[in-house]
Amino acid sequence: MAGIARIIAVAFLPIMTLGCGPGFDFTGTWKGRRSLEGAPDSDPVIVGNLNRVVLTVKPNGRFDLLDFGMPQAGTWRSSGLSANLQIDQVFDQPLRKGEQVDHPKLEAREDGTVAFASKRGLVILKRESQPSP
Repeated sequence: MAGIARIIAVAFLPIMTLGCGPGFDFTGTWKGRRSLEGAPDSDPVIVGNLNRVVLTVKPNGRFDLLDFGMPQAGTWRSSGLSANLQIDQVFDQPLRKGEQVDHPKLEAREDGTVAFASKRGLVILKRESQPSP
């Protein structure tokens, strides 16, 4: 019985460490794909571009995002295993006063990927690169 308890404790150690540490490092470039299908006569290149999500989280508190074919940018803040993206530019133009946009959220997952949640749904992003320390 003590052996089982020890195995369970060791199995949960990485989870506990991830949850109790200083937080997740979101910096780097992350990529993922939606699984939206176009109409039968849709151009597959356009459908592919609409499905692609590319997020670059910079150490200076800024990010660049390509989501649903739209380049966006803004600031990000993290707290533990989650981060909020505050979009302030779309197509390299600042938002107009009162303009409403989606503000996606990130959630770190145990496997090292990130769940990207926006009004268009959930996409799992994989880290492609990370800035050098």
